[in-house]
Amino acid sequence: YDTLEQINQLEPELYHRFGFTIRFFVNKSGFVTLAQLAPVCDINIMDRTANKGMIGKPRLEVYLLEVIPVNNSRWAKVLWQGSMFPESYLYPPKHLEFQTLASSDMTAKKIKLNLQLPPGDLQVLSCLYGNWIIPSAKHAEKSDKCIETSEGILENVPYQMDK
Repeated sequence: YDTLEQINQLEPELYHRFGFTIRFFVNKSGFVTLAQLAPVCDINIMDRTANKGMIGKPRLEVYLLEVIPVNNSRWAKVLWQGSMFPESYLYPPKHLEFQTLASSDMTAKKIKLNLQLPPGDLQVLSCLYGNWIIPSAKHAEKSDKCIETSEGILENVPYQMDK
């Protein structure tokens, strides 16, 4: 929950600079399962669903994960929708280092940034959103276990804990 705390501390700056606010979705057990950053003008505070933005402004979603043992391997479970995928899709992260561009008046300094991406970034997107390349209002089916077939194709299969 360190990430959520950091996002929560950034909320005043996000609001001041971009007009964004944060909504947290909490399950019946009191755990945050999804954080959604969205433009204030695009949030109906009475709407308790994590829907997509209606005015064409993007929403940023932060999914919380827990790593659980399944048989003799470790899987990441998305607390919001219950989808699961192998932990190896997340770790170890790939590091991409780049620099920001200086402004045209050359008063801004270049900043070195280190972007971390999971090794299975495209697989994670497919597990969460299904066909994420085509715009859609739907996520992937809930409570799926994403597995890669021997042909390298991702499949969402109903999750059942092996005994």
